Amino acid sequence: MSLGGNNNELACVYAALILNDEGLEINSDNIAKILKASKIETEAYWPTLFAKLCKGKDITAMISSVGSGGGGRRPRRHHRK
Repeated sequence: MSLGGNNNELACVYAALILNDEGLEINSDNIAKILKASKIETEAYWPTLFAKLCKGKDITAMISSVGSGGGGRRPRRHHRK
């Protein structure tokens, strides 16, 4: 299956998440292997680009912090009688 646009990026995101879950190194070869096994065709530069993006990042910490940011307290609504 050939993907285009943002789907290339999404396929690499899923591949990186799989690698992270399995405790494997997130590199271009491993991303490409997952995409190939999934029969997903992306442009050749995507796995390398995405591997460089993930290099040195703590993916588990990034996943854990999603949604944990506080937006402050909700404003109090005054009810008029």
